[in-house]
Amino acid sequence: MGEQSYDGYVDKSPFKNWTTLDGRRTFKRNVGDKGYLMKETDITTITDWTNEYEHIFAHTAASLNCPNPGYWSAIEYVGSKSQLFVGGDMQDFLTATNDPLFWSLYAMVDFIWEQWRELYQPILSDREKQYPANDTTCSGPAHFRNSPMIPFNNFKVIDGLSTKYTHTFSANVELVTVLPKLKSVVHAPIIALESAMKANARTTFALKNLRLPTRIYNAKPLQINTIYDCMDLACLCRFLNGTFTSKCVLPNGEELKKAVRKEYRSLTDEERERYHKAVIAIKANGEYDKLSMIHTTSTTSPAAHGGPGFLGWHREFIKRYEIALRTVDHTVALPYWDSTIEEMLHVKQDSTLWSKELMGEPDDDGYCSGVEADSGFRFAGLPELTGLQ
Repeated sequence: MGEQSYDGYVDKSPFKNWTTLDGRRTFKRNVGDKGYLMKETDITTITDWTNEYEHIFAHTAASLNCPNPGYWSAIEYVGSKSQLFVGGDMQDFLTATNDPLFWSLYAMVDFIWEQWRELYQPILSDREKQYPANDTTCSGPAHFRNSPMIPFNNFKVIDGLSTKYTHTFSANVELVTVLPKLKSVVHAPIIALESAMKANARTTFALKNLRLPTRIYNAKPLQINTIYDCMDLACLCRFLNGTFTSKCVLPNGEELKKAVRKEYRSLTDEERERYHKAVIAIKANGEYDKLSMIHTTSTTSPAAHGGPGFLGWHREFIKRYEIALRTVDHTVALPYWDSTIEEMLHVKQDSTLWSKELMGEPDDDGYCSGVEADSGFRFAGLPELTGLQ
């Protein structure tokens, strides 16, 4: 996913000259400065919660009077720690989506949740209705089951639990069975990273200064207004001008199939190149920035953090990102980032994920000045919503 320069900017990567929402020429990382990566034990702790769905839908910004506060091993906290490890733009929810790695991290978070659902909710209807009771001592009303999923206001919070995401719209993710090749470098003993949680775990980046609306919401029934509202292939086919009978045939004669999410390193060279090109295309046409803006403030996305709506909200959010990619290339699916691969390395920063072997390396001045000539990527000077380059 690109290396960083001495001042933290990621430049030599497929996303060079990647103008951020605040006008910088590229996004920034500070890998390993704080936080720590997701561990296998983090995942097993979550998947060992049997049928205790209240722990999965954790109240991560609860008051002291909440009868069921979130555990420090909640999925939201685990994802936050990985964002802190990546650092730079990723460590603050105001800027996290500047980094294209954000979407793959939350595809992994979504994968963990779906693993839990398959283990402990064999009855599909349970997956769509088991959700914590409304309680203002535990979360703001924006997290209540029948509140609108702001800003996706034609969705309710409970709609984020729909089985349509994985049973009619996309296929299950592909598991990684063989670890990708990682750098092997001899190093002096690593200095232990500071804990992202410490004693004040609830002040992780996603929860700092979080202000949730206090009014009660009433959501309207789900309506399909744009392609991003689609919950099945038939709907997506219609917006892509395809013909749907038992399957979707696009105008070019190709079949639109369910998306299959793979670990980023397990993509073939062709799949990875197509993914990169699709990301660059939606950055160029403005869709990337439009989607990114949704995540920037708690007022425009109050159920995104700090409560049980977190998982469903992010599932809908990354679904929209994946749809944007598929409008450019229908064969593309959002790859997930399994950071447990990096976590197993003695020096986590030496993963090829941060290097030119996968997504480039920085030049000395911290900006995207180019990539290898045979990489096939040409992304210089991409515009964004502000028109800055």
